[in-house]
Amino acid sequence: MFPAEFPIVPGLDAAGVIDATGEAVTGFAVGDEVFGVTPGGSYAQYVLMPAPVAKPAALPWEVAAALPTVGETAFRALKHLNLTSGQTLLIHGAAGSVGAIAVQLATARGVTVVATAGADDLEREIALGATAVAYGPGWPARVRAAAPQGVHAVFDTSGADVLPDSVDLVGGPDRVITITDMNVAQHGVRLTGINPAPPRSPPRTGRPRRRRQADR
Repeated sequence: MFPAEFPIVPGLDAAGVIDATGEAVTGFAVGDEVFGVTPGGSYAQYVLMPAPVAKPAALPWEVAAALPTVGETAFRALKHLNLTSGQTLLIHGAAGSVGAIAVQLATARGVTVVATAGADDLEREIALGATAVAYGPGWPARVRAAAPQGVHAVFDTSGADVLPDSVDLVGGPDRVITITDMNVAQHGVRLTGINPAPPRSPPRTGRPRRRRQADR
């Protein structure tokens, strides 16, 4: 998926202090604390960062260094779903980095979040502002019980074969998005990856769809 020629410096996200800037750089200066993506590899003492972001003083270095990719992924997926305050979002795999950030971003916007996670992570999801539901067999029934008002969209970060039931839950594939499940063509679901452009839905497979009036 990511061809490489050795030797190679691994890593993508980084945080650090600017040591030098290019002639065309504006808004940043030597000594500024920044974080962002480093296409040339981040496991190094010095890296190139084409689009740095100023690091808030209160943000710990290790958090800043781990935030760019997962944070952008969560932000992008929610932007594609375009939920509004008062709607309900189901997030699969909410205990992971992308899922946990998505929970916080969505709840901050007034979206009601139902989050599936393992038994050991349920309390953590509740603390983040979500209604936590245990994943595993029977999860659709547990989600419906937790969200009797219905679910308006689904964000899958787990890749745990949840797309068919997710499509059924919201009444169609248009409001389901995944970053992990490559079987999207079978279900007409959108996949968003490294391209920030709006994801394109694969051709419909003719699978019957059920749509509740309340979800339209």
